[in-house]
Amino acid sequence: MRKIIAIIAGLLLLGSCDDPFKDQVFRAYDEKPVGEWLSEQPEFSMWVEMLRKVNLYNAMNLGSSRFTCFVADNDAVQTYLREKTSYRSIAEMPFDEVDFLVRYHIVNGAKMASANLMLKLSLPTLTGDYLTAGANVETQQRYIDNGEGKEPSFLVRKDIDVSNGVIHTLDKLLEPLTVSVWGIISGNANYSIFAGALQACGFDTWLDNTYRTINETTIRENKTVLVVSDEVFRSRGINSLDDLKAYFGGGDPADSESDFYQYVRYHLMDKLNGYAELTTFPAGYKSMTIYSCSEIKGISVLDTGSAIDFNPQAGEESFRIVDGRRDIPAKNGYVHEINNLGLLPQTMAHYVVVWEPTDKVEFQAIPFYRAEKTSGSEVQKFDLIANDLEIPGIRWESIPATKAQVWYHSAYVDNGRYLNSDALYWDMGDIGWLEVDIPVLPAGTYTFTIEKSNDADYGGKCNILWDDVAMGNDRNFVNGDAVGNWGNRTLTSEETHTVRFTVGSVGGTCGFDRITFVPVE
Repeated sequence: MRKIIAIIAGLLLLGSCDDPFKDQVFRAYDEKPVGEWLSEQPEFSMWVEMLRKVNLYNAMNLGSSRFTCFVADNDAVQTYLREKTSYRSIAEMPFDEVDFLVRYHIVNGAKMASANLMLKLSLPTLTGDYLTAGANVETQQRYIDNGEGKEPSFLVRKDIDVSNGVIHTLDKLLEPLTVSVWGIISGNANYSIFAGALQACGFDTWLDNTYRTINETTIRENKTVLVVSDEVFRSRGINSLDDLKAYFGGGDPADSESDFYQYVRYHLMDKLNGYAELTTFPAGYKSMTIYSCSEIKGISVLDTGSAIDFNPQAGEESFRIVDGRRDIPAKNGYVHEINNLGLLPQTMAHYVVVWEPTDKVEFQAIPFYRAEKTSGSEVQKFDLIANDLEIPGIRWESIPATKAQVWYHSAYVDNGRYLNSDALYWDMGDIGWLEVDIPVLPAGTYTFTIEKSNDADYGGKCNILWDDVAMGNDRNFVNGDAVGNWGNRTLTSEETHTVRFTVGSVGGTCGFDRITFVPVE
């Protein structure tokens, strides 16, 4: 049976068509919860009517939840009905339309203060969409972006603190995003050459899709595009798609080996990367390597103190994201306009690399993927083998095969030490191995470290091989340092690599959160 993945773990009850909290009273503190507070404000009576219509009112009074709610008063709701719909009242609106509209205004899992509402919000709405926030340069008034060519919704009253959440009122309802990443690019006359390049390479359909089915689970398939404007192309003497093809030597654009195809692919990412993700550096560093869909080169990023430069080592071919043209939201991702061609550099900069195996898209098929964890949260495990979830670039083998165990591990570890509260765990019995493919790395010398499981309940040891070369004796993955340092590693060429974990002198469970490569000068 197909199942739509639950975006927020806390929605198990909110997802029902019948209100499971009907006729019950919820109060965690003396203050009012979201639903009760709104019902006592006459100006929000139409909003409460919508909550009740779709059986969310009592659910919004759950004292154990933490909501961030964007709401609008009766005047704004009436304006929405008059200008955006053909309905005269909430009663006339179909259940599904009201349900989606209301859920689009609610974030579950955190109380987000207005001061933190900038760029992509850290958690999605109940519909699985990520909202994008900003501030007016002149007035500094906060707003939520409604998409390309639409007026944003400004916050009128901020930080109304209630017992189970925070409420921000808006001057107008949010308009759910309906245009895809491809729609934004193909619909902008200033992106005509790049749109033609995407289509010539066959990426248009992928960029238009919002969902993808893995096994029997449907996930949201988000993407990010670094788009080049026609103006930038013209500054380099490229005035048409044919000119762009000729710039890369001609040939078939759909040939995945061609320079043209690889150039276009270099601008695409299979993740929802807002500007914040593209410019948030590992703790203690001002430079890093990030990855697009290209398997040939990574993107070097440097914080100069006054700006964020991408591929600064490329000199005149470096690029920046254009102010005012970043975080252009779509229903399935983001578009960022860049100020140069964004060519693949001849060499990548020798910057820090942090790689997480659980960052791969396929892990999103796990119901509790990257669910928020705090101290005391229940450990969650997802058996990759039993659930027949194949992850590209992660392989294993054990003798006998029935001994193999591999799972996605979601837990709160040592003051939140695990990035995204998740890790990859395995147990291969007495004989076996697990290996992971890591992306292309810049040439240079690195200190190679692994954030280990370090869980006292497990006792596995492994021998680490880098591209089939052993890196020393067996290493204990528990009861030792949280970070395993494997010394310096010198890479003389830029290419992908494989790290293999073979069963050590003592079998048992092992696991790691991430591998970090810190440059050695």
